[in-house]
Amino acid sequence: MKKFLVWMLIVVLLPLSYTSYRLLEKHTIRFQFFTNTLPNQIVPDNEIELSRTQSMDPLANPLILFISNHTFETPGSSFLFEEKSKETGSIGFYPVYPIMDPDISLVNVCSGVSPHRGGYLSRPLMESLDNIFLSAKDAELQTAYFGDHLPEEPSEIEEEVTIAETYSESLEQTELKIPASYVEPIHSIEDVQQWLEQFESELQEFDVLIFNIPVPEELTDIDNQDHYIQNVNKVMTKLYDVFQEDAQYFYTTPLVFSSLPSVMLLPNVSIEAPIYCFGKNIVSNQTPFRTHLENISSSLCFSLGISSTQENTSPPLLSLYDVAQEEYINRVVTFLNSQMMSYMNVLLSYGINEETVSGYILHVNDSINTIPIQDLPDLQNRVDLLQQEFQSFVHTQNDKTRKQELILFILLIAIAGALWLLFSLWNWRGYLYGIGFLILYYFFHTIVFQNSFVFPPLHSITLEWAWLTYGPSLLLTGVVCSIITTVLDGYMWNVDVDHILKDLNGQVATFVTFLILHGSIIGIQYGYTFTGTLDTFPTQQLFLHNETLLVMMPIVLLLMFGIALLLHWILSKNQRKTEYNEKKA
Repeated sequence: MKKFLVWMLIVVLLPLSYTSYRLLEKHTIRFQFFTNTLPNQIVPDNEIELSRTQSMDPLANPLILFISNHTFETPGSSFLFEEKSKETGSIGFYPVYPIMDPDISLVNVCSGVSPHRGGYLSRPLMESLDNIFLSAKDAELQTAYFGDHLPEEPSEIEEEVTIAETYSESLEQTELKIPASYVEPIHSIEDVQQWLEQFESELQEFDVLIFNIPVPEELTDIDNQDHYIQNVNKVMTKLYDVFQEDAQYFYTTPLVFSSLPSVMLLPNVSIEAPIYCFGKNIVSNQTPFRTHLENISSSLCFSLGISSTQENTSPPLLSLYDVAQEEYINRVVTFLNSQMMSYMNVLLSYGINEETVSGYILHVNDSINTIPIQDLPDLQNRVDLLQQEFQSFVHTQNDKTRKQELILFILLIAIAGALWLLFSLWNWRGYLYGIGFLILYYFFHTIVFQNSFVFPPLHSITLEWAWLTYGPSLLLTGVVCSIITTVLDGYMWNVDVDHILKDLNGQVATFVTFLILHGSIIGIQYGYTFTGTLDTFPTQQLFLHNETLLVMMPIVLLLMFGIALLLHWILSKNQRKTEYNEKKA
């Protein structure tokens, strides 16, 4: 009977491993589409009439957005953006998503859509997702984009292309189409300097300038960092010399944390990136503000005097602007009126019925237009209340969507916990070893292999990526634990091979129980659904991590059994040989 129980765990792990594999297969596919999607989550454009008009004149001309992928604090130099913001503007911080995908970051900045909104950022194609460029185009504003998303190889680009020839149409791009009035491929910050020198006189023609500049590799050296910062400052100085205080300047670093490792057993790690802003009608404020990137995107639209993008439901940063109160209230009201379409679009995308959405839109209209707004605090209170009500609709709908999964996770916790307690009485030593197995795995995963819970580009998250990221740590843990267990049990506890296999069973059972309990608690707390969206990127990666390990557990258990049997045979043979020699002597 004991031998049957020793091998029973493999039989139990096989269907669990197969189920995890199927989930992992779907999960990695959905990862490549940025997040899971509900069947009714994508609303075709032809089902909703989009109406966007320019609300008012821009608060500044032009608006300049500078996007970099890293920020540095070196003793000898700092970004001119930071210095100017501290002198005459504002500085803030916003939480960023643990993802090293520049395409996704650009889409997030320009669309103002949270990546946690499933499906809307699937395969980041700027021509298929509403964004600042399209809103500006509807308002007849001229936009220019400078970045590292090349439409084609430089050798294939027509020679002697002038700004006039590409001014009215954007260049075709194979990976990420930029619907700007003018698109200039940029490989480095030096390319930006050359372009500015060549087309300095044409800069005044643009209302929006967005620079998405790649950071060169090997920037860990301080000298290289200083060189990069100096070049960025040269570009900024050139822009400031041309526009002075008539422009608004924004600088952000959405990938600032890309090299940060983290154990992250729970998805509650807060990583923040800086946002610097200064210029015309920007208030000078020495107190750092906290916000979200979606609010920054809507603030960019507000500065331009255009409608917010149709998937951005975040209000602009009302405390960021230095404008006369009456004019400011009129601008905000106009902006919110145009944003009602965004509220409707997003609520419908979550599967909320049309009657409920219509009632909310009428409520928004009454709150903004029926009762006169007295002052700025009154305006802020109404905006905050509308946002709270909007979020309550979304959270309520998400709770309805994941009721079945919630019940399943509760059952998994109860069953897994009860079985672990029951079998730990049968084999306390093996389950005590299991705690060491768990600690050793995370040591190898985070210290030895230096694995990070920061995402690579999403298109690279495949089954192969999951095996190579999480597999080596688990396999090495299994090898080390099987050797340690065999030696300890053989020499300290003096038990036979059946008890050694029994202890290995307890280790794997403890680790599997932890994965089930951990995944279930995350699912309950943060809202995982098998068919819907996940609330956070860390939640997604933790599930991917646990699913991969569950798939590999039968292989690890068999490997541990094989190593233990082989090592036990070798040690026993040596022991018998030693005893034989002693007797012979």
